[in-house]
Amino acid sequence: PILAILSAFEDLVLDLAYRFFFFNNTGSTETWRVGGRWRITDGLMLRATEARAVRAPNVGELFTPQVQTFALLTDPCDDDNVNAGTSERFGNCDAALLALGAPGAGVFNNTLSAAVEGRIGGNPNLQPEEADTSTAGIVWQPRFIPGLSVSLDWYNIELTQAIQAFSAQTILDKCYYWPKPYTFCDLIVRAPGTGLLQFFQQFTVNVASYETSGYDLTVRYQFDPADIMPSWNYGTFAFQLVGNKLEDLTFIELADAAPDNTVGDPGAPEHQVTFDASWRWGNFLFNYGWRWFDETRRFSQERQAANPDWVPPSYWTFSERSTHNIYAEYEFANRFTLYGGVNNVGNQEPDRGSLDRPVSPLGRYFFVGGKLRMN
Repeated sequence: PILAILSAFEDLVLDLAYRFFFFNNTGSTETWRVGGRWRITDGLMLRATEARAVRAPNVGELFTPQVQTFALLTDPCDDDNVNAGTSERFGNCDAALLALGAPGAGVFNNTLSAAVEGRIGGNPNLQPEEADTSTAGIVWQPRFIPGLSVSLDWYNIELTQAIQAFSAQTILDKCYYWPKPYTFCDLIVRAPGTGLLQFFQQFTVNVASYETSGYDLTVRYQFDPADIMPSWNYGTFAFQLVGNKLEDLTFIELADAAPDNTVGDPGAPEHQVTFDASWRWGNFLFNYGWRWFDETRRFSQERQAANPDWVPPSYWTFSERSTHNIYAEYEFANRFTLYGGVNNVGNQEPDRGSLDRPVSPLGRYFFVGGKLRMN
């Protein structure tokens, strides 16, 4: 209200929050938030937020009993794999194998076909994870186009002390990842003389960090033709377009590990778009939806760098996803609703050699149903 007398401040809001925690297992921690919203005009608004969030380790991460487990492992030091990792893998494997009296890297062949024994469990010494979030955005709602809203937001999230439950394969791979053998090598046991894998240990630890950033674009438009011409009683229409540009999705498994940017990996496409169009006329509703993301990698970047001819060029990536869905419903007597639709109208299928990339194996499928509301 104080700033309302200034023409530059149509509306200015400051949002502050603070919270203190004490966990009897992990000690004290705190969260906070500083946010603001500045409406410059009726149709233009700026917004931004800085925040700290925490997540305490759950019961399973803390107290899962350490028990026997088994895993089928691909040996990174095998002569088929030793050149498919980082530039340090060959030297690390060679040193580790020769120290056991086994054949060196490039010669060693892991003939073991059985699962390897290990131990897996929780860690009562875990600490809370912490995440710092920054966002900034702009919202445009032009008065000359009623019902239209356009927002563009930037986000950056950094998660530290992330609780990581390493897979047995990751523990094995990361042992030979860096210029010098790391703690992971202490969790792996090889047989003297042969170098074959004998034992591994898996525990949750506060070692990982993540960072992600990108842009979200949202466009919404709703209109009723009767607002233009009262005789045009054709129902109401609503459109929504949501797009994301993923700039960064970096995972650092340990403090001194090389960053692993996973943008473009399965589950993390660089670009994603969804579009929905709805028409409601009385008791009738029709919706069309489109879901798209661009192509993603089928194999790791390390694998491609080590051997560009590993597969034909067309097989390095999964194809883009583009599915179309249709849904309709009609309500009778304010109690009965019949609905039906078609998902994946174009019958897009998984890529050759995949069960669920970039779509599920269901293909095109139809559905019908009914709902009864009991008053």
